[in-house]
Order: sequence, then structure tokens, then C-alpha cells
Amino acid sequence: MRYADPAVTPPRVSQEISEDRRRSLEALVEDLREFGEGHDALSGWLAQKEKMVTVLGPVAAEPAMVNNQLQQVKVSEVNRRSRSR
Repeated sequence: MRYADPAVTPPRVSQEISEDRRRSLEALVEDLREFGEGHDALSGWLAQKEKMVTVLGPVAAEPAMVNNQLQQVKVSEVNRRSRSR
């Protein structure tokens, strides 16, 4: 039961309300931390993909050019993995 007027709210109920609010805020802080970590990871991934697209240019239509682009992607991935270690 929630009391509209804090002046008449029994102390025990006030403590329960405060504890509920504290738990809610802690959960919100954890959600924001996870969101920030996800944002950082996605930003890094997106930057890598933008760099790759810049290097490769538009997707080729000719099979030989597509194979060349696939090779470039593989080399880029190997280079990226070796730098991240």
C-alpha cells in the first residue's frame, strides 16, 4: 500500500519504499553500464567495417573482382586479428 502523504507514512513502509527505489536504481545503473559496453563494442565494430568498405569500394559485379575483394577481406581480417592480440 502506498501513502499519498509522506507525513502519515509509517516508517516501516517508508523503508520498504526506499528499498524498492534503491533496487530499481541499481538495476537501472547496471542496464546503463551494459548499454555503454554494447555501444563501445558496436562503435569499434562499425569503425572497422567502415574502414573495410572504404578500402574495398563498392561491391564488384564481375566474378574475378568479387574474388579479389574476398581476398582483401580475408587479409584485412587476419591483419586485424594479429593487431588485437
